[in-house]
Amino acid sequence: MSSTTTGLIGREFACVLVEVGYFIARGVAKFMKNLPADDGDGFDPATMKGYKYPVQIYGLWGRVTIDQIWHCEGRLLRSGTVHCKELKDLCLAKAMYELLKRRYYGLSFAEEHLDETRDFVFKGLLQNQDDYERPFRIVEMELGFCHDYFFTKHAIIFELEGVFFFLFLVRIALVATCVSFVVQSTLSVKTLKAVIEVHSKRADEIITLLVLATFLLTELLQAAFYLASDWCKVSVTCIYLKISCYQHNAFIEKFICYISRFKIFGYWKNKIGQYSIIPHITAADSSGDCYPVNKLQTVKRAIARSLISCAGPPTNGEGSLQRNGVLAEFSWALHGHSQAEIMLIWNIATDYCNMIPPTGDGEQLNGTSENEQDTKFNKNVSVSLSRYCAYLMKSAPELLPGYFGDTKLAMVDVERKAYEVLGSRNVGLGLKWWNVFSLLVNGFLPLASGSIDASQNIHQAMNGLQDQVEDRSIFMRGVKLGKQLERNPSSALRWKILADFWAEKILYIAPSDNVKGHMELLAKGGEFLTHIWVLLTHAGILKINREEGNNTMPMRQPSQGDV
Repeated sequence: MSSTTTGLIGREFACVLVEVGYFIARGVAKFMKNLPADDGDGFDPATMKGYKYPVQIYGLWGRVTIDQIWHCEGRLLRSGTVHCKELKDLCLAKAMYELLKRRYYGLSFAEEHLDETRDFVFKGLLQNQDDYERPFRIVEMELGFCHDYFFTKHAIIFELEGVFFFLFLVRIALVATCVSFVVQSTLSVKTLKAVIEVHSKRADEIITLLVLATFLLTELLQAAFYLASDWCKVSVTCIYLKISCYQHNAFIEKFICYISRFKIFGYWKNKIGQYSIIPHITAADSSGDCYPVNKLQTVKRAIARSLISCAGPPTNGEGSLQRNGVLAEFSWALHGHSQAEIMLIWNIATDYCNMIPPTGDGEQLNGTSENEQDTKFNKNVSVSLSRYCAYLMKSAPELLPGYFGDTKLAMVDVERKAYEVLGSRNVGLGLKWWNVFSLLVNGFLPLASGSIDASQNIHQAMNGLQDQVEDRSIFMRGVKLGKQLERNPSSALRWKILADFWAEKILYIAPSDNVKGHMELLAKGGEFLTHIWVLLTHAGILKINREEGNNTMPMRQPSQGDV
């Protein structure tokens, strides 16, 4: 078979998979649209009562919904053990994946405006504030299903599981038959009057056996990867639910528990990207901690708290400032700017505050008191989310509100202005500051002994800048905001204001219609913003009306070198 023919078959098969996926997603959309708003018993998101989100819409065992899983009378699913909770959360993630997939195909999200949709996240996933990890863990499993749907064969195997394992057994039987013929040396082709006789050699048999062994190993690995996948765990759980005799079979329950222990390699990099416009190395940076998992856990906790504190959809930061009683003081940094400009202004102000020398007001951050622990927590959240938003503007602007070219252009203008101002004041950086800082943040350069002094020099240089009315640049506005925050006598309140702002801000920028952009990034380890986007989707927050202020500065057209 020629490569052209193989390519055509591959494309035809891909088209069939897309059509099957669309057919299933359309079935889910139709099911959710025709679902009654209330069956008379009400909804309870803590126990999934009334939530008929489909775990499996089609299949050999019929439709399975999440409320059926949650209220199954089998010992395995009502035991309350770790395996029980994991299987329930996994089935919930599968149901959420089925709902999310409709957005990729542009289908209706019928339950978007229902109260029970909002309660599903706020009173269900986020009901236990101490277990802030659970909603993100479920979303992570959900995106794992999305990754497999777009980049592996597991999704189609799940839909055609019976056919897959039947063909698997057929292929194994064929390989075994071929091996028996090779071992018995019965593969020779003999004719009555052969012109040229060809006799097989021992080497031919060995090569044939190696080819068959490779084929057999490939088949076994493919089956093993599927058995260790989340898809198989959901499948056996659905079978356990549908076949009542399995619910009282100890062997079946132990088998399901045994399968659930296996974990294949993770999809996520478990850290958030970091980028800063202001070149500095602070005491926090000198710890050598380049924002791995522990900082990500801190960020997740702050975002979960911020989402709970929002009475409705997240605001542009007004809500957090209002709760801290400083909205009137800082509202100028929110209005009349594009979203990219607002993030850059607050990013510069956050880095400016990060360079302020310790004053003794809980700023040594030794963790010896509750106030210092809270201040350290808020500082980590502020700096991490501020630099993550800058990283998104630099590396993934298509996920953010507004035209990505304008976002990149705003970054270029701010970097140019920062280098122009700080360079003119000779802060003592030998190399180009953005290269030095990038290397330091990623841990490729050792920290110099005078790095903290250099940070303080940059702070002094920025503090000495005069606020001029004619200079309406983003950089100078960020410096102005940083000075305004610095005048607050309490460093604890300063960092709380910044932490609450950034936690709400990232919730505000997450909703978008760029489903393709989010899904494409799954192949590269995914973005933390995608996790927030998914969580808000299931809360019914699909879009946010972000009307730009009328006083937004007109942007010049970007050049090819800028973008």
